[in-house]
Amino acid sequence: MLRLVNSFEATRTGTRYQSEMTIGTDAWLGRFGFNQVMRSRVLAGEKALAWARHHIEEVGNLENFLPSLHETEIAAGRRGLAEPSRHPART
Repeated sequence: MLRLVNSFEATRTGTRYQSEMTIGTDAWLGRFGFNQVMRSRVLAGEKALAWARHHIEEVGNLENFLPSLHETEIAAGRRGLAEPSRHPART
């Protein structure tokens, strides 16, 4: 009952990155206490801070390899060696 969605959007000055985490459910079970229990156990206190630090570090490293990986994928597709990866962006 945990979902993490990362999305990228081209902007005039570069790329906008957004990360959205959902803990729990919209179902009736969630409204009757399940979400509160899940949220208090999944990323409570220090776990939440540790996850936030990890995610910031992980995303901060994208600029070190993502542009070259993207160019490699595009070049491979142009040469017919591989179909570039297609990951639908969530809007």
